[in-house]
Amino acid sequence: MQRPEIIIMKTKLSILISSLIGFIALVALSGCKGKAPHEEEQETIGLDAWAEDSLTIVNPKIICLDYGDFRPLGNIDKILATDSLLFLQGMKDQKVVVFSQEGKALKEVARLGNGAGEYLNMYNFDIDSNGNVYVGDIMKRNIIKYLAPNYINFETYPMDCSFLSICVADSTLYIEDLLDQDNNTVKLAKVESKTGRITPVLNALYPEDYRIPNYTNGHFFKGTNDDIYFYNRFADQIYKINGAQVEEAYQLASQHFPTKEKIEQWLKEYPNISHPTGKSDEIRDISYFYDYGPYFLIGLQSFPPKYIAHDKETGLNYSLGKQIANPIPYMYPEALAVTRDGIISPIFANTEKQIQALEQDLGFLPQDPNSSVLILYSLSK
Repeated sequence: MQRPEIIIMKTKLSILISSLIGFIALVALSGCKGKAPHEEEQETIGLDAWAEDSLTIVNPKIICLDYGDFRPLGNIDKILATDSLLFLQGMKDQKVVVFSQEGKALKEVARLGNGAGEYLNMYNFDIDSNGNVYVGDIMKRNIIKYLAPNYINFETYPMDCSFLSICVADSTLYIEDLLDQDNNTVKLAKVESKTGRITPVLNALYPEDYRIPNYTNGHFFKGTNDDIYFYNRFADQIYKINGAQVEEAYQLASQHFPTKEKIEQWLKEYPNISHPTGKSDEIRDISYFYDYGPYFLIGLQSFPPKYIAHDKETGLNYSLGKQIANPIPYMYPEALAVTRDGIISPIFANTEKQIQALEQDLGFLPQDPNSSVLILYSLSK
């Protein structure tokens, strides 16, 4: 609508009339603004509607990890990336290896022990914008910050409680799944690094055994553009962490989320494990959530697991395991990390067909391909 031109006359009456018109226009405009940001309805991500066509893998790049003099990881459990570096964690190896984007090992954080600057159990790690590595030691109940670029110097932040996963958002530290008696209902909390003081942010929905993730070493999902998302297990909510602020970002919609009655049944049948056994299509956990260009990439832990790309424009979902027009035989359809250059997935070369395809593409066969080869790629319709 074209904005009406208002001509101001130099008479008291015209001034009064124009003021009245301005007031009415202001009221009308304020009524058209809609809800305030905190009152806006959340965007819903539907997980049950599937596309009929397929996606295409674009610009696949195989990254062969050159460990050099460092001992190779037995398994790759977590990957974080900056514009120039890759950080890979092996939980069984209890260390983080820092690679260039081309796959050359540069440094490692491997300080297992009970002395100063050492940890007894590296359950999780994170990095900040400067490339510093933060290790959460669930045995010593502290977080150790190893300073880039050499990761020799360190700072230790003692905690007031036991915890599992950690996250760094700007300069704010977060911990997940507080396990001691005083805080065992807390799922997410902020931590004052200097004092260790804890401020609860989100409560867990269910008892300790059932809120601990079984398929992932945490519910912090760090993606491109410094986006950090968080998931409270068995909820239909995705939270976004912006520095010291945590806000509801997206609501997940699926008929396969377990009902409260179903979860309570699980609690009775499997009281001492973090995951009910048996074949079921119920969504029991989310292993990752990334905002990537035109898609949301989501890992749904049901039986079998579902790794999907949710098309933001159409609202339809693509299976990264089944709806790929040009599948790579040895690529596992799980996004371990998302960078500005693409999606990073592990490989799974166990069958003869997979091994032959990998050897043909590389021209050689790595000694332990499942822990020494990654794939960087993009998706397109």
